[in-house]
Amino acid sequence: MKNNCHICNTATSFFMNKDGYDLYKCSNCELVYMNPLPLQTFLNKEVYSLESGYQGNKENDLSKTFPNKKTKDILKFLGKNKIKGRILDVGCSNGEFLYHAKKRGFEAYGVELNSRTASIALKNGLNVFKGLLHEARFENDFFDIIFLGDIIEHVLSPRDFLHECKRILKNSGTIIISTPNLDCAWAKTTIFFYKTLGIPCSSVTPPHHTFQFSGKNLDMLMMQTGFIYTNKWFYKQPRLMYELGSLHLLKKYKANKNIKNLVFMIFSFILYTLSYFAVASTRSFRRKDFGMLSIYKK
Repeated sequence: MKNNCHICNTATSFFMNKDGYDLYKCSNCELVYMNPLPLQTFLNKEVYSLESGYQGNKENDLSKTFPNKKTKDILKFLGKNKIKGRILDVGCSNGEFLYHAKKRGFEAYGVELNSRTASIALKNGLNVFKGLLHEARFENDFFDIIFLGDIIEHVLSPRDFLHECKRILKNSGTIIISTPNLDCAWAKTTIFFYKTLGIPCSSVTPPHHTFQFSGKNLDMLMMQTGFIYTNKWFYKQPRLMYELGSLHLLKKYKANKNIKNLVFMIFSFILYTLSYFAVASTRSFRRKDFGMLSIYKK
């Protein structure tokens, strides 16, 4: 077990338990991480495998998909700044982002651990490697752009992961990182409910998310690994049904159907719903939000 922060090396302390997994938090940079970290073999088999059903609802025919707001914003940013060439999407899932990037003229590559979604991307004519990033063995200085779309929070060593990204990214290349931000109103609300009422926190999701970042500690890590900050913008929290599902209270009730579990689930769902819309209604007054997209240069 590592009790010092993976970013600033400050001593960390117990933060919370979610679904049987302990999470620790740094008192300095506020990084939150699983402690102990799981084994990669466990993640491969139990979390991201075909058998686990991970991302089993992805579209098979990418010609039927449309770029979401995040994809549109990224492609607009790249076009506006005349950034072209080879683009790599690490953790590309079924390849939707790559598909639309390719349509915009980028030479698109992907890496995906989940065999089901990687196969979908391949069937749609995309160049995708099945496995982990370091296993793909890309050449030095190969890519103009690397997109880490909600992937850095899943890896076992963000620092090693970023060093590999730096190796394969060209000088002055662009790296775009999308990840949840714990330093925002919604995340702080869910953490408050856990601390005061014992409601499971929807904003942390181990073992899928091994690390949970904020703008401060992510920028610190990127600077330490040799990247230069250029831009950052934010997106609203996930859908309400996703947040309620992340509490896993319905699963707990089904496993043990008693009045106590039923009342606690209903109370938690009502409180979450009211708070969700309250936070959403004040979004225009806040500078930061739950979905964080940060852009850096090598």
